[in-house]
Amino acid sequence: QLFVSGSGNVGIGTTAPAPRFHVSDPSPANTQELARFAWSPALNDYRAYIKVGHNTSTDGGTFGYQYNSVSSLAGIYLGNNVGAPQLFVSGSGNVGIGTTAPAAQLSVGASSEFQVNATGNITRINNVVTSFPATQGAANTIIRNDGTGILSWAAPGSTGGGLPSGTTGQTLRSDGTNWLANSVI
Repeated sequence: QLFVSGSGNVGIGTTAPAPRFHVSDPSPANTQELARFAWSPALNDYRAYIKVGHNTSTDGGTFGYQYNSVSSLAGIYLGNNVGAPQLFVSGSGNVGIGTTAPAAQLSVGASSEFQVNATGNITRINNVVTSFPATQGAANTIIRNDGTGILSWAAPGSTGGGLPSGTTGQTLRSDGTNWLANSVI
């Protein structure tokens, strides 16, 4: 059934459309919204979204566009029906998972604790700045961390990285900086 209210709101499945276009299935206990395009200029919050599932629970999901002129939040999002977007694409093209303020091309976590830049390099892990080598290492090399997050390739047993070569039956010990092969047991 199609209903047009006195204020011009259009309802499908409802005779009391709250937004301009409201599609609903009133048969379940909780109203299942199928579409809602909402604009709230008084709140500086402009949204257009499609919501599927129960209106008052985390069942279902929301897809839409949001712009807030106060916070400069603008982008396309996917989320559940209660709370912040779970996946957000900003106006600049950055993608956030669990954040609406992605600090890099791909940001994961509420504070962008994991980041990948536009060239595909991982730049932050667990909120620790990281710089991976730009090329593949040679055969039998290992990744070495210089203590500041700069990673480089190193040969095993070289200063600051890896295990020493030895013979069968030897044990290893650390002198606090390097691994050393002890005498044969």
